[in-house]
Amino acid sequence: MSTSVSIRHGKFINKLKLEKLLHAGNEYTFVLKDEFVYRDSYGHNWKAHIDDVIDGSSLPPIAWEIFGSPFESQFLNAFVIFETACNRREQIWEITHEVLYEASLTCGLDDVSAKILFACAYYFGQHWSSKFEADKIYFNILKQSMFTIKDFFELKYLIETKNLPLQDIMDYEPEHIHDMPLYLQKLN
Repeated sequence: MSTSVSIRHGKFINKLKLEKLLHAGNEYTFVLKDEFVYRDSYGHNWKAHIDDVIDGSSLPPIAWEIFGSPFESQFLNAFVIFETACNRREQIWEITHEVLYEASLTCGLDDVSAKILFACAYYFGQHWSSKFEADKIYFNILKQSMFTIKDFFELKYLIETKNLPLQDIMDYEPEHIHDMPLYLQKLN
């Protein structure tokens, strides 16, 4: 007996139009030539605006190592939405990172690869203040700052072999995290 899991997909509303900035000092600097919109599975529109600059800075180096340049990837459209959302910070970072996962699936990236991309962003990408209480924010930032490359590859292995749900990826705690002082563990 097999069970199927429904994977959420959104929809890109229009075509992506990027133009390379030749004198930007970075071979991966582009400007958006037209508004670009992703409608997520909840009906929320994520907009990248005309003249937004896209340079790859929202994806951490580990994502570039695993997937190569996002500008030459299957998930380019998702990356552009993610990068502009990171730059604008109009939504909390956790939701912004989840949209990277969902939009990557919409681009045709397989579920496991999209989860690995999500984990790269979640553990090593940008974070900004959210609407959650300060102690929880502090603990999560502390936990993520203790997250090592070795921890990531252990998590990557679990994603590849067990296809962990997103919540399990977000809740993943390597053993050494429990070695934190007791007063910090109480913040969780």
